[in-house]
Amino acid sequence: MTHPIFKGLLFAAIPLIHYLLGMMNYSQAGKTGILGFFILTTLFYWKELFPTKNKIISSLIIFSSIILLAFTGFQMGLRDIFSVQQDNIIVIEAIFNTDAAESKEFLVQYSRQIIKHTLLFFVTTALFLFIVIKGLKQRIKSKKSIIAGVIFTLLTIIIHFNPTARRANPLFYFPIYYTKWNDELIATKELTKKLENNINLDSTAITFIPNTKRTLVWVIGESDTRNNWGLYGYARQTTPRLDKHKELLIFKNILSADSGTVGSVSKMLTPATLKQPDLWKEKPDVLSIAKTAGYKVFWLSNHGTDKRGVLSIYASHANKTVFTNKGTSRGESSFDSELFAPYSKALEDKADKKLIIVHIMGAHPAYNFRYPDKYNTYKTSTDDDVTKQLEKEGRSQYAIIFRNQYDNAILYQDYILSSLLEKLQEQKKQNTAWLYIADHGQDVSHNSDFSGHNHKAKEMWEVPMLLWKTDEYPSTSSTPSLSINYQADTIDHGILGLLGISGIYYNAEYDIFSSN
Repeated sequence: MTHPIFKGLLFAAIPLIHYLLGMMNYSQAGKTGILGFFILTTLFYWKELFPTKNKIISSLIIFSSIILLAFTGFQMGLRDIFSVQQDNIIVIEAIFNTDAAESKEFLVQYSRQIIKHTLLFFVTTALFLFIVIKGLKQRIKSKKSIIAGVIFTLLTIIIHFNPTARRANPLFYFPIYYTKWNDELIATKELTKKLENNINLDSTAITFIPNTKRTLVWVIGESDTRNNWGLYGYARQTTPRLDKHKELLIFKNILSADSGTVGSVSKMLTPATLKQPDLWKEKPDVLSIAKTAGYKVFWLSNHGTDKRGVLSIYASHANKTVFTNKGTSRGESSFDSELFAPYSKALEDKADKKLIIVHIMGAHPAYNFRYPDKYNTYKTSTDDDVTKQLEKEGRSQYAIIFRNQYDNAILYQDYILSSLLEKLQEQKKQNTAWLYIADHGQDVSHNSDFSGHNHKAKEMWEVPMLLWKTDEYPSTSSTPSLSINYQADTIDHGILGLLGISGIYYNAEYDIFSSN
């Protein structure tokens, strides 16, 4: 029990136990356990190698243990209170933007959770330090321990060259994320000013019909390939609720505007295209044009956009902006059902003309974070045609697991999309329309064991697009072509067409909903 490696493993067991108890996720537990194992094992070897520095090294062991376990408590607290991970810029934003009043409110509101994790930290730290320092005797230095000490020292230094491991070290965490957050904030402010100076929206060049009631809901999906939709012929019934909506217009041959979220959404919202990707820097976006035409514009997002990046600039052009997700795209976050409340308020708003843009998280990686347990339908034990086909193609077990998680995310998204549609239909108002299109797809073990962004895979580009509108909804075409080959980098013209806006920013030849 006196071996340094055993003591290091004893520390690594702590986040593992927290993971098994559901207090940390595997990513948090894994990074904390590995980092703590190498740091503390190295220090325990130092304690043997430098007996004359015993007090100094013992102090380092105590300090490192306290810092690492305190950071573990910090991670568990964030997960418990906000359902977010610590590797999340919005956490830093909240810390550095807060004031005394907000801090006091936070302490009062979450006192129970804070007390719980504080007590757990003290108990765990005291028990660990008692075992490794007071309960174990000093070992005798040997040639093997010298070699092992040197190796572990080098390994500890080497793993800190890995950005992920370095960010998991509490001594580096705050300065790294503060610098990143501050840099992005400054860059976004500079870009916003630049766009304000460069873009001149000519209101006299916009033609629209005044004093007409019209509501368009535009739902933008995330990482959603139509190849995994039951509605598009996928072997699994991942869209059972949407299947029941026979009134939906289902477009069969739509390609995404780009293979990444920012590029794709930017091209859909602005005149920018794949051929002219920088037009967003020169010409106004759909939100600004709609506002000029008298629409009340809503931007409802379950993405952690806050005040950083290009998408936050577009969002700021809305009359009403709501971000429901306090996490990040890849970390643990709120489910898309969090959008229901602000969406209902937007539908109930008294404005005659409304453009409601809903940006969902959809099936963004990590897929298992995108749905609640209720929708964990496809599991390791699932043995259906999809599983058999993947096995026939030689996919590994982890590749099949990713496919199952992704399909669960699509199944939950089916509930989200059908609910958003039905909430609009329940209003039974004239001149209402609902459009859904994903920003891009996802290659999820379709071509190999790889899952994620793969711009070379057709699944990355083949996205679903659905349209529903009331019979009397004014449109440039009563029945648009559902089989037309179309790329969504020009869909801003289609949106303007649905809004009844024409002029210099609209071209009917690029409007998929137009007979022209």
